[in-house]
Amino acid sequence: MPTLTDNQRDMAEALPSMIWTATPNGQVDYVNHVFEHYTGRPADQGGVIDWLAVVHPDDHAPTSRIWANCIASGAKYQAEFRIFHQPSNSYRWHHVAATPALQPRRHNSALVRHHHRHPRHQAGQSGC
Repeated sequence: MPTLTDNQRDMAEALPSMIWTATPNGQVDYVNHVFEHYTGRPADQGGVIDWLAVVHPDDHAPTSRIWANCIASGAKYQAEFRIFHQPSNSYRWHHVAATPALQPRRHNSALVRHHHRHPRHQAGQSGC
């Protein structure tokens, strides 16, 4: 679990977006309750969250490739891919952005739902 101040955690939990943080090696180590409710995945699994478990299988390779490149370079992360929506039992398109934090090589991130994705939209068209 990352070291978040009470104020940081309160803010992350109050926002209506899925918020997460990652370690320097790219492991997601915190997600807010919105992520848990949306995906049906617990927000706390021993300090590491398997975020690819909620990404559409067809989007795994391009999504993880972009993430690995951004982690290695310390660059901002931008990608669009499908995330599992547990209440509807379907995958929905999201724009995902992560920015390196003030702490060395950590990333703070947010996921934004897209309501108007074309069916032929391809994952992995963004990058760092």
